Amino acid sequence: MMLPVFIVLPWLPLPRRFIAISLACLVFVRKGHDSERLRLHERVHWEQWKELWIVGFLVLYLASFVRGMIVYRSLDKAYLNIPFEREAREAELLVGYQINRRKRFCWREYRDRGASQ
Repeated sequence: MMLPVFIVLPWLPLPRRFIAISLACLVFVRKGHDSERLRLHERVHWEQWKELWIVGFLVLYLASFVRGMIVYRSLDKAYLNIPFEREAREAELLVGYQINRRKRFCWREYRDRGASQ
């Protein structure tokens, strides 16, 4: 099982509230924020990237964000309700989630089901 490569940098070209970004198999992490919980979150994103290939993941991720902006009219709520993010946040708290991930495309179960308000 290939794992993503984590690269810790003193800065990221993102707003300060973002502490990491996953770009396929590379995860860029803001210095001082690397943790096992973050790594679990980003490993789920790596599984999502592999399932959908690069273009598929990007298109669906951005489409989910745009849809969230239309529905919630809030950057934070739009981001928090992206199905990929919802699956990754849940995985942070579940021991062995990546090992026991039920099936491929699990993120689909997080579409519109109990969306964060």
